[in-house]
Amino acid sequence: MTSKYALTITLAAIGALFSPIVSFSQTYAEMDAEAAAADKRLWQSDFLDPIGKRVAAEFDAGNYERAIREANKFLAFAPNAWGGIQLIRGRAHLELYKKVGHHLDLMRARADFLHALRNKPDDVWGQIYLGELYLTAHRGFEANRQYDKALAIDPNSFPA
Repeated sequence: MTSKYALTITLAAIGALFSPIVSFSQTYAEMDAEAAAADKRLWQSDFLDPIGKRVAAEFDAGNYERAIREANKFLAFAPNAWGGIQLIRGRAHLELYKKVGHHLDLMRARADFLHALRNKPDDVWGQIYLGELYLTAHRGFEANRQYDKALAIDPNSFPA
């Protein structure tokens, strides 16, 4: 009887030791699922979409400072967003550089374009915008290299 009693106690002790691990793994899985759902809600929400539309509208209207402010709001809520908003903000900085000539706008535009391309290197428009930036900065060799990359990605790209 004592060996059965000892075996029962041993199994109970092992179960007690490993049960928190199982419950923690379920908790982490639930947390990951909640985070994914929250991220999905954020992107499909009525919150970010209007901000993104304002970014594009302000840029199209030539209000580059406002476009940058709206893009900053968008990226504050979605810091991992790269692509459209990042490229529009970079283009707004580039247009401000062309207009005012402030070197900081040129550097910020370059940072936006490079960040977007780091995350999506096969984006033709990102390559073209970076080429335009280099051309504006009188760096023809780098501009030509970016346009060549854009053409390598899409040989039929008219802007490239």
